[in-house]
Amino acid sequence: MEEQRAKRKPVGKVAVPGTPWAIVWTGDGRHFFFNPSAKLSLWEVPEELKTRSDIDKLLKDGPNGSQSNEDEEEEESVTDKKDNQPAPTPVRVPEISIGEPPAKKQKEEPTVDLDAARKIREIKAAKQIEEMPLEVRLEKFYDLLRENNISAFSTYEREERKLEKDDRFLLLLSTARRQAFDDFLADKAQLEVKLRKAQKDEKIAKFEEMCENWKGNRFSEFAARFARDKRFLAFDKMKERETLFFAYKKKLKDQSLNDSKKKKEDIKLDFMDILDQKKCQELKNWEEVVDKIEGLAAFKAAPEDERRSWYVSFLKTLALEQDEDAKLALKQHEAEEKKRRMQEAIEKRKRQAEEARGAIGRQMDTERKKHQTGAARDTFVTMLSEKIRSTDYNWDDAKSKLKKESRWSQVSELERSEMEALFHEHMDSLKEKRKKAYHQLLQEHKINTTSSWKEIRRKIKDDVRYQKFSSSERKKEREFNDYIDGLGTKARQEFQEMLEECRLITYETEEQIREENEAGKILNEIIEILKVDSRWKALASLGSERKHMTRGFVREKHRAGPPAPITASQRNPAGTLQNKRP
Repeated sequence: MEEQRAKRKPVGKVAVPGTPWAIVWTGDGRHFFFNPSAKLSLWEVPEELKTRSDIDKLLKDGPNGSQSNEDEEEEESVTDKKDNQPAPTPVRVPEISIGEPPAKKQKEEPTVDLDAARKIREIKAAKQIEEMPLEVRLEKFYDLLRENNISAFSTYEREERKLEKDDRFLLLLSTARRQAFDDFLADKAQLEVKLRKAQKDEKIAKFEEMCENWKGNRFSEFAARFARDKRFLAFDKMKERETLFFAYKKKLKDQSLNDSKKKKEDIKLDFMDILDQKKCQELKNWEEVVDKIEGLAAFKAAPEDERRSWYVSFLKTLALEQDEDAKLALKQHEAEEKKRRMQEAIEKRKRQAEEARGAIGRQMDTERKKHQTGAARDTFVTMLSEKIRSTDYNWDDAKSKLKKESRWSQVSELERSEMEALFHEHMDSLKEKRKKAYHQLLQEHKINTTSSWKEIRRKIKDDVRYQKFSSSERKKEREFNDYIDGLGTKARQEFQEMLEECRLITYETEEQIREENEAGKILNEIIEILKVDSRWKALASLGSERKHMTRGFVREKHRAGPPAPITASQRNPAGTLQNKRP
């Protein structure tokens, strides 16, 4: 064991020029790379030295210069010498005894010296490298990789320990070995890509076989029909199936379009051949050409809107070849075409002029009709004002009366619905005027909340405003009562405002009334002050009710409590804060 430890100690060192690295050899024949600046040791070649071409030479020369040839010769002779002792140089094979060791040593060290075995393999591999061509060594290395089923996505570092046990691993130098490994992985990855693509293309081809048997265009129906088909289930995602389905339909459509274009080109070529065979360039114009070839199949197969343009193309082609007949025919065609365009332009201008006149005429008709309708509406409103002066009319009665007028024919253009709407507007306006005049009449007679209908009726029955309001006495009385109710409501609102304005009434007034010695004194003082106000007098008809209203307001004021200070805030119904002012 001590001898093995001594062998593992460094015995030589060579610096790599231009780098901080050095190659260090140990007594057991191995070497490693040492960087004293970074205090780093590596058994493998560092990345920054892999591109240098002198590394292999330095390793071959060893720590004592060029000695590789001598080492190889001694390595070959070491197997025949059992008594040979190891030399002091760490890379010399004589250091390692490969003969049968003594029995005592076998008991002490039963395990095989792996480093010595590797050295022997390296010597053997070095001989094979010299004897075997590079192509054969590469093929054996590739066989090793294939036998170990190396993944296309693996790395050299991951697979090295597994592969270095095989003698074929040493058939290539380290740089060439790594390059061969990378090339093998690249080829295998490319092969796997091609294989996956071929498998996918096969699945797509089978899927398109299904699509070929389906004439519909809806994917949902297609999916329901072939839901259990293996060709359909070959794709996991429904989106992918749908994409393939519509891609196939698009391919069919494009193919159909291409077929149509090719068919059209073939028809055009046949048409051109017929024109050439019949020497149609010698004819004067297109009409003579049609008369000559219209019975032929190529003419009938040509689209009707393309025949003339193809004929012109035929003439232009021959004209470029200096065909005089074609030049004359083309010149004649251009003259006819120019004449035709002029005629079309004239016709177009005529149509535009007629359309403009028609638009102007329609606009004038619209304006005229609008004016007539407006005049008829004004006439009808005038008839309503003159003939319908009572609020008791309904539409049927009013219409019967208006039809007797000579001006009825002037309003016959109006729609029935419009006439009826104008009538109702007139009646609403008339009722509003009569109501306003009636209220003014009641106001002039100083009506208050205590006035009675019979008494007031005797006073106003002879007034024209009373008579025009309505022919129904019930309507007149009902309107009178409504007017009285309105006066009462207004008077109570004003009375409430008066109480709010009275500064004698506060939240403390209720307690003062309860504590006073003479009952009712404070309340009577307040009432005496309120009597001066006209709003108190306006409710004279209520009598003692005014006092009860005042007393109730005092109690309400007491329940409300003292007013909030000006700076206090309270929430409004919307939930926001606002300042409460007295």
